[in-house]
Amino acid sequence: MYPWLTEIVAAILLGALPLLFPYKPTKSDNYLSFADLKHKYQKWEWFGLITLIIFLPLMILAFGQLLQYLMQWEADDNPRINYQLFIDHDLWYIPALFMAVSLIYFPIRIVYSIILTSVEYTEYTLFTNLKHGYDGMKVFRPMAWVAGVIALVMIFFMSDYYIKIWNYKIEVNEFKGTGVKEYNFKQVKKITYVEYTRSGEDGNVLTQDPHYHILFTDGNVWDTAKGLHDNRHQPEIMDFISKRFNVHIDTLATE
Repeated sequence: MYPWLTEIVAAILLGALPLLFPYKPTKSDNYLSFADLKHKYQKWEWFGLITLIIFLPLMILAFGQLLQYLMQWEADDNPRINYQLFIDHDLWYIPALFMAVSLIYFPIRIVYSIILTSVEYTEYTLFTNLKHGYDGMKVFRPMAWVAGVIALVMIFFMSDYYIKIWNYKIEVNEFKGTGVKEYNFKQVKKITYVEYTRSGEDGNVLTQDPHYHILFTDGNVWDTAKGLHDNRHQPEIMDFISKRFNVHIDTLATE
């Protein structure tokens, strides 16, 4: 809503790092003066940024592909299941991002261990800590742990998020829970086809986003726009549900 607010918050957080994680040099840190360290290692900061830009997208891609591959084994081979819908493949890149952030230190550290000796790497770390005023590892470690936990939680819930459509029932396993809800043909109350989605502050921007809402008698709604859908077979699936469960498909221009 307010892009400038994000910039202000980010600036405040960065400014607070030296206060939250102050770096206090020890006697063993006195290898070179800061001026000498700067002259010797300032160029390697740019190298670190370049390696981050290279490795982070590669790790996101690799982890995303790995998660997509592993989730293929979640499919049920029961022949009585007509359709199975799992979370969109592209959404697996979200936990992959957190996994990459959690583990990005290791490939960068390996690269530095190749180009710098152990003493040089210690001096380089000292230079970056002195320059920025905070202990980089004390900042990164909790951030990595938090990112790793977020990734694991997302993977747990996303892998347990599915819809299975049988001849006589629909199984719904929602993202926010681990329990399965089953609905028979009498519990499908309404099916609505939505063609456009409103966006923008005033809701005056229309985006073509064809999807369906399936309302069950307990008030639960399966919204195919929220991760569980199959764009190619979506009309076919809804037509099957409509005919099998004897529920007419209504049309709603926008939501």
